[in-house]
Amino acid sequence: MNKRVLIALGSILGLIIVIVVFIVIVNSRSKAPTATENNTETTQNNTENQKPAASPDQLTKLSDGAVLAPILSYDGKASWFFTTDGHLYKLNLSTGLKQEYLLPTYLNVTDAIWPLNGNDFIVITGTGATKTFNYYNAETKAFSEYPSNVKSVDFTPDGKHVIYNWVSGAKSTLSLADPDLKNYQNIVDLPTGGLTLKVSALGNKVFAYDHANSDDGKLNLVDLDSKKLVTIRTGGDNSVLWSPDGKKFVYNRDPDGKTKDNILWLGDSEEVTNKQLNIRGYVSQAVFDQSGRYLFVSAVGLDDQTESIWKIDTQTLQKTKVFKVKDLVTTINAKNLLISPDAQILYFKNADGYLYSVMLSSEVK
Repeated sequence: MNKRVLIALGSILGLIIVIVVFIVIVNSRSKAPTATENNTETTQNNTENQKPAASPDQLTKLSDGAVLAPILSYDGKASWFFTTDGHLYKLNLSTGLKQEYLLPTYLNVTDAIWPLNGNDFIVITGTGATKTFNYYNAETKAFSEYPSNVKSVDFTPDGKHVIYNWVSGAKSTLSLADPDLKNYQNIVDLPTGGLTLKVSALGNKVFAYDHANSDDGKLNLVDLDSKKLVTIRTGGDNSVLWSPDGKKFVYNRDPDGKTKDNILWLGDSEEVTNKQLNIRGYVSQAVFDQSGRYLFVSAVGLDDQTESIWKIDTQTLQKTKVFKVKDLVTTINAKNLLISPDAQILYFKNADGYLYSVMLSSEVK
């Protein structure tokens, strides 16, 4: 082989080597973002246990938009909520990271019903006469729409059954069934249809009341074992909140049927007692801590006429102000109250629809 051929072959071989080296370098550079992504994930994991920076006298906005039916996760580290277009999100309360839980169908959500246990839930669409209940089975990942006869529903404490109000013509019935309404059994006739239902944490009693009509002034307490119904008169807010022990409840009492004020009372479904809590507020502005001993209420103070957060000992009835906005611009109109497991942070939906949190103090003046 002559020298010219050897030189040509050598040149080609050298060019090939140069090209291979160039490709290797380019590929190595294209993989660099992978390391950056891993570092980002590590940083996020390291910040999971950090609580958001906040002043004890300020509100912290947590969501980037309006929320519906917010609830805390079982460990208290996240909040689940819907948006009006039917998307379901999980918000990490420490990092602020938001993840979407993909659903098979996106409904125009107006509210949601969550169980005390389990991963199923019920989505409400429409209002009034157009209200519809849609049961979501987390195992099959499918929605099933309840018949229009179902006017209200709530989960039993184990999350494996539902109590619901079935209305057919003039007849209104309280019934128990599987979440898909199979294997049902009728329990007792209700005085009217369209009553909101709230099952106690013990699962042995149910309140049925016309929440849409505050002038109705009646809480119907149904004992599921004896199938007996008693009526309790309410005042300013025709609603009720069960305590975690399934025995006590908070409501606006109206014993004579004439006083339509919003003073909160603590009732006991077993001892049949009532205690005035000496604070003006509504059931929608209250939440029990996990022990059930303390009640937190967002209410207007009698001294300064601004809405503050109060902590009430349900045994001693001692009332302590644990949060107050000190600037003149920020206002609280708290609904859907949630309390952290350690009872140090209160979460709520404010007037603008966003999810907020406040750090609670031992006492503020």
